[in-house]
Amino acid sequence: MKASFEKGHTLKSFFYSRTSIVILAVISIFTILSVISIFEKRKEAKTQATIAEKRLLDLQERKETLTKDIAHINDKTGKEELLRDRFHVVAPGEELVVIVDENDKEETNLNVKAEVSFWDTIRNFFTPSN
Repeated sequence: MKASFEKGHTLKSFFYSRTSIVILAVISIFTILSVISIFEKRKEAKTQATIAEKRLLDLQERKETLTKDIAHINDKTGKEELLRDRFHVVAPGEELVVIVDENDKEETNLNVKAEVSFWDTIRNFFTPSN
């Protein structure tokens, strides 16, 4: 009976020793750090999921828009509208009217005058002006 009592005392003294308390404290610290790491990863995953959902919604909206545009282009009036807008073409018997703003016209004339080549400058230098 004394042996079982000493055995219980030995286990109790081992679990209450400084070594076992330090080992349990280290295990507890690692466990706490692991839990903190898991929560940080969960937060990051939630953020990434929100971003992915937003991107999915944007892509779905874009798909709907493109589907509508394709349906419009496949129609005869849609093709004609696209050709008129992109390539400035007219149907037989129609005329194309281009409206130019006065400010744009002056800038265009200035740009044309500025586009004189080097050889034209030399030629103009040596030719007498009237």
